[in-house]
Amino acid sequence: MQEIIETVRGFDGALVVSPQEGDAFPALSWGDAYFYHAPDGQMPERTQPYGTIITKDYPDDTSSALDTPGRFRVNIHVGRAQADALCPTEPEPTAVDAFRRHPLYGTSGWVCVIDPAERTGAVVLSCSVTPTLPHGRAPSAARTAHDHGAGHERDRPADRRRVGRRLRRTGPAPVRERGAGRRSCPRRHRQGSGVRTR
Repeated sequence: MQEIIETVRGFDGALVVSPQEGDAFPALSWGDAYFYHAPDGQMPERTQPYGTIITKDYPDDTSSALDTPGRFRVNIHVGRAQADALCPTEPEPTAVDAFRRHPLYGTSGWVCVIDPAERTGAVVLSCSVTPTLPHGRAPSAARTAHDHGAGHERDRPADRRRVGRRLRRTGPAPVRERGAGRRSCPRRHRQGSGVRTR
């Protein structure tokens, strides 16, 4: 999990918010991570994360058995076409190292992987680049993984509204972390000015 977080921090324009115990975030979000496209290093106020890592079951999302110690799930918005390519079949909800559609937002182009490893690790990172920018412009190295509309408002408006409502249930403005390096190559949720998951 930490390797994925550190890799995403190195991507151009990526911002990783990772609430820890005692931070000004709801306790439910502690230990999770949220990926945003934020070239200025500031967490967007009106944009949902394009990827998240969650480390526990949420009240409305328990199928992955994430309360088992050491398990985590990467959630990524890749767009519907890319999701179809990554998930030609649907594995068991608790299967590890296998792509499946997100249990709540799969129809909106979100996919997820529990404990990515040899079979999925490289693809998870390639899908974890920052999303397509407004007006169809994408970060150069992000273009391949997100050429099906990942990150576009038009691709997930209803999804954004649902996620926004879920996130706003859980808290205040976040402590912001800034991506450190520059490179390019996976939601849970934002909560109001805070954060949550997918």
